[in-house]
Amino acid sequence: MKAYLFQRLLFVGLAAAVLMLPMPLGAQSSEDACTVTATIEPGIVTGLIAWIVSKTKWADQQPPSICSISQRELLKIYDGDENASNDLQIHALYSVRTHNIYLVENWNPTDLHDRAALLHELVHHLQQLNNVKAPCLAANEPQAYHLEIEWLREQGIEDPHKFLDIDEFTISLLSQCQD
Repeated sequence: MKAYLFQRLLFVGLAAAVLMLPMPLGAQSSEDACTVTATIEPGIVTGLIAWIVSKTKWADQQPPSICSISQRELLKIYDGDENASNDLQIHALYSVRTHNIYLVENWNPTDLHDRAALLHELVHHLQQLNNVKAPCLAANEPQAYHLEIEWLREQGIEDPHKFLDIDEFTISLLSQCQD
């Protein structure tokens, strides 16, 4: 059995997405050690969850725990390696194992990119709690991206794909099951 992590990655100007990463059962990771709860106004999370629920008609669920950790710790969770590449910029990820969202410690609630990343991870949280069926975890990506894009349009972003630096082809690639 493997635990999986969803992750938002930004590769040198390309929003590569929220991906899944297998981690061997029993492996110790930074996600197990997260003790710093992110300081986010409760209204931000509940507002984003309410918006997602209004679009999906899923059951309203309790928000996840949200932890604030360093970029290095996010990289360790992503890569499972102490020497993870510094070329990646990870802003947020969701763990289906712990049902936690991990935000980079300099996450800014007034930054639209950061809020969109949180919304994307909240979609994954609600997908898990509502038992959304998919052939693999990566297959959940289109729904999370399309909701994120719709939300960004409602925030006044005319071209959310450009804003996120991602296109539909990349989203479809990120949604492919690896098995």
